[in-house]
Amino acid sequence: SLYQSALIREGTARDILLHKLKGNCTPRLAHSTRPKAEMKLLLCVFLLTGIAAGDHDSKPHHRAFDFGNLLPDHSTGTKQQPDQHTGMTDHDMHEGGTTQQRKFQNSLQSQFKTLPRDKQNILFNRSDQLSHQKSDFLDAVPTRVLGSLPPSTLRHVSGKQLKGQVSRFHSMSLFGIHNLLDGVNDTTFRYTLPTMKQHAMNFTKSQARSTVQRYVSERGKVNSWKTKQDFDDLGGLRKGMTCQQTSSMQRVAFDDDSIAGGFRNDAEKGNLDKSQRKGVVESKKAQKKPSKWNSDDLKQLGPMMTETGNHNLKQIPDDAVSGSMRDQIGKQKWDDDQSRTLINKFQSGRNRNLSQLRSSDMTDLGSLRSKMGTEQNRKLSKDAFNNVAEYVGKWGNPKSGTTQTTAQRYFEDKLGKQSNGRVDTSKLKSVHMTRTPKLMAGLSKTELRNISGNELKMSIGQTSADVGNMNTHQAKVAVDKMKGNLTRDQAMRGKWSEDMIRSLGSYMSGFKSRDIDEMNSTHVARAVLYDDKKTENPYHKGLKNHVKNALPSMQRKLTQKTRAGGETKLSKMGRDLSQHVSLRQMRSLPDSDTVDDKDDKDDEDGPTSSFSRHQKFQLFDRFKKPSKLGEPDALDVNNQTKWTGRQIREKVGGLLTGATSDDLKKLPIDTIPDAMSTLGKHDYTHKQGQTMVNSFRQQLMPNFTAFDSSDVSSLGPMVDQLYGKDLDDLRRGTNGRNNTKQVVCQLRNKDLTRNSHQKRNDLFNRGLEALTSEDKSRNRRAATREISADTVDKLGNLMSGIDTRDIPKLSSEALETKMGEFAKLFNGTQRKELADHVVRKLGGGHASMLRGSHLSNMGPAAQNLSDDHLRSLNPTAVGDALDDLRNLNYSRMQGSIMLGHAEKHFNRTVQQWNGNHFRRVKNMNIGHKPGTIRNMTADDLDDSLDSFPSQKMDSDQQEALRDAVKMKLGGGSVQGISEDHLVQLGTVANGDRTFLGMRTKFADSERSIDVLGHNGGQAMDRPTAQAGFNTIKSKRMQSNRPGGSKDLSQYDSTDISNMGEFITGASERDINMLNATAVADALPRLGQNHYQNMDSSAFNALRQKASQGRSIRGALSAGEAGERGTLAGSDDTRNYEPKHLQAMSPDTLKNMRTDAAQVSAIYWWLAVQAHV
Repeated sequence: SLYQSALIREGTARDILLHKLKGNCTPRLAHSTRPKAEMKLLLCVFLLTGIAAGDHDSKPHHRAFDFGNLLPDHSTGTKQQPDQHTGMTDHDMHEGGTTQQRKFQNSLQSQFKTLPRDKQNILFNRSDQLSHQKSDFLDAVPTRVLGSLPPSTLRHVSGKQLKGQVSRFHSMSLFGIHNLLDGVNDTTFRYTLPTMKQHAMNFTKSQARSTVQRYVSERGKVNSWKTKQDFDDLGGLRKGMTCQQTSSMQRVAFDDDSIAGGFRNDAEKGNLDKSQRKGVVESKKAQKKPSKWNSDDLKQLGPMMTETGNHNLKQIPDDAVSGSMRDQIGKQKWDDDQSRTLINKFQSGRNRNLSQLRSSDMTDLGSLRSKMGTEQNRKLSKDAFNNVAEYVGKWGNPKSGTTQTTAQRYFEDKLGKQSNGRVDTSKLKSVHMTRTPKLMAGLSKTELRNISGNELKMSIGQTSADVGNMNTHQAKVAVDKMKGNLTRDQAMRGKWSEDMIRSLGSYMSGFKSRDIDEMNSTHVARAVLYDDKKTENPYHKGLKNHVKNALPSMQRKLTQKTRAGGETKLSKMGRDLSQHVSLRQMRSLPDSDTVDDKDDKDDEDGPTSSFSRHQKFQLFDRFKKPSKLGEPDALDVNNQTKWTGRQIREKVGGLLTGATSDDLKKLPIDTIPDAMSTLGKHDYTHKQGQTMVNSFRQQLMPNFTAFDSSDVSSLGPMVDQLYGKDLDDLRRGTNGRNNTKQVVCQLRNKDLTRNSHQKRNDLFNRGLEALTSEDKSRNRRAATREISADTVDKLGNLMSGIDTRDIPKLSSEALETKMGEFAKLFNGTQRKELADHVVRKLGGGHASMLRGSHLSNMGPAAQNLSDDHLRSLNPTAVGDALDDLRNLNYSRMQGSIMLGHAEKHFNRTVQQWNGNHFRRVKNMNIGHKPGTIRNMTADDLDDSLDSFPSQKMDSDQQEALRDAVKMKLGGGSVQGISEDHLVQLGTVANGDRTFLGMRTKFADSERSIDVLGHNGGQAMDRPTAQAGFNTIKSKRMQSNRPGGSKDLSQYDSTDISNMGEFITGASERDINMLNATAVADALPRLGQNHYQNMDSSAFNALRQKASQGRSIRGALSAGEAGERGTLAGSDDTRNYEPKHLQAMSPDTLKNMRTDAAQVSAIYWWLAVQAHV
């Protein structure tokens, strides 16, 4: 505790430390001959002259106290000068100059003079006697102290001593291991390296990075490694290489199969991230052009080959692709663009067109069969197509449009079709469904309804039914059929067996919450958590893996039943279920019911990913309790700093995303790199990222000009938080260009949606400059240079910040390299420019010349084609790209144009369509005339109702849709509409308040309230909200309601949360009746609502209720501050983003307590609103 106390810098702790020193480090130790006394003396030497002396070379390290001038008889000849700003010396600032401290200094000086000369030398020479100690001497030094020793001490550590500490490296902080390896001499490092290599599997990737960085300083840069030994000496520590280093390897890395095989094995084990794998491919390309690659080269890359850009894949010889398909290419996961290229090259290599490919050829394609589009499948022979259908029907995950067309053809071939064009599913047997369960999602509701319930029930067997992307409406039809064929005994309450429940798989989303009530809680819990550890097969996993598409009401009920069945550990339930445990329940749970200490909390897919951010707020606050870790900067009873890098990695892990900015600012300086590494693996907020980078900048590295690529790599994905000045410093440094390239390769795979467009644009410009030219004049570069596909591939997601003036510089190849993925981040102006450039560059100025692949590659930019360009498209091209085009967001006019192309593709008019045609075009349905909607048959409307983008349709179209549902599906009246159709109609029902008056089908249905209450994530007008709220309230007060009557005062947090936007229709009197604690516990959901249309007195009452509830349940923790969202009041506003200000009155805004930055944020928000 004495040595860890040395890390404390201020306040009362300093006086405690001085007292400890006075009682421990005395001359008596020097005169003692006992071994323990000698070791204790030397540790005191570490404390007084090593850690505390501040001899830290060029990089700032954490230090405690400067005792150097306590030794007046051994002056270094340099007198400290007072600071020009404070007038104090460094010693003054650390020691404070109190009378008590001066007395201690004088006492220590006197004691020093009484020491024997050899002991004085040990002190004065700052532990140069360390090299004479036994090899296990460092065992007595805590790892935190070991990692904080200054270079002057570490230079004397022998190889044998350091080798003995390697097994403890995994418990050291990133700061400590970097400092330790950086401080030892080259001889010691080389001697220890083989041992570190043996322990490589115990090193985290970040710890391995520090080792590689030290190795490079001794061995030279990676691009200078010429021998096999250069790579072999690292072994498994290769996982610490930066993406810039893996991209600069020389030919020897690929000439020797053992080196390349090492990287391939690392990739297969998941030890290399995407940027590192991309770097290996870049090195491979530099040494051997893709046009020269053969099957051996592809085998050498293994899973890393998926990082090859599409333009490079096109250069690989056809025979190399064809020859590697079965054993290599077909086993990897490829994106859509790459898949199209590889399938085309496979055809050429086999010298066959699609219609000539055999079933055995399709087997060789492996996973690429999931990427076969509708038009590709249409051209296959029957045997080849059946091979594809049975693969994707069991294992694949094709696009929903492809699933539909594949199911239609496959089942038509097996069963035939009816006169109305639908599959004759009355003949469908359980064996067909068991063989291709995922194709069930491609059947319409009418087709599902015609299946024998008994055959459906038999098809689910003893394994979980994985029916792919089947929606809840389809699942509801299937479940109703199965329920209708249960025996009387099975249908009785509580008679659903565990095996029956588990085998339902994805069909589970079709149950109502009341159905779940009838099931035995223990059976449900076991079925939810079931997991066959021996396999990753989705058919041997519990229900928690199959309820992602279920409505929230269904997920909530499963959560309740699982907990009632005896499973209390939330992390085992998965996020889809555990997120429905309320904050009130979270507070009452013991730590053992949240996350096990033995769980790997630092794993991005580990147990901490099961929690919502609000839950993480509460879980993180637990760590700050004295019984746990305490506050990050607090002392325990032994005056030790509690939070270490290892604790952050292993105990806190992903729960660190529940920390506030104030929490993160309190982290000890030597834990900052670990905290950044941990947050970087999880979904941290923009503010958390800014806080950590600011701490890094202020406390560890104020000047980035001294950085190298390894230092940049230590920032991880948070490098996007650097300011322009920081990026300029990186560029101006000794390794400037490489540093910027390192920034690029760290960000090219990162989701940059939380960054502003201006920030993305700044990153794009700097990245493009580093990749294309040494010329510092951006204008000269922009005016002359074309942007190649290779540059686009290297920039990756940084392409989202491209200038509109740079889009016309994109080459033809570049336009076919993941452009659709980048366009998802584009604003409207960028998309419009991209769409026009595609027509100019790929269509020669004529949209009619664009191919289907061009339209697919454009992604969402295709919806920014002008109306004239849309009209000019070739219907065949539209048909080829329909699997992608159907999902875009069209205007009514655009939808009408695209429907015209679809009519030609289907070779039939809209009036001749059945439900499957309407399902096929999906969002294009926005272009229908109201008359077309009203004239749909009941079956066609039932099949395709959820395919209409109803929320975005014009009011006359929405009215036609409501009328059609009422007339065709409700027998001419609102009361005749079923709950299922009300849910399918969705928020469009809110446009006619008579729909909300249905107490049984709306107010007593959690499914209906889930969908209609969400209101498409938009504000609800007050009359609609009032109608919905009042119906719910009156229904729940009825005594014959299942579960009994319940007035407003009895609503719990779940009741309040479930109402969604309907709560904005409550009156002030209604709000005053609610339980304050229940309102406070419902804040995570209430904070997502839109309150601009709510009565102002009711809104203020709701906000006051929330504040009152927080006071009742106890002081609001820092973490819980994030719960309040749009319910923020004047006392809370300082913690919120500008968008949360929309619910506040002018008086509230005027009276806010803010600093300059917050005033600026408010001004920005008001300016935006005024502009809108």
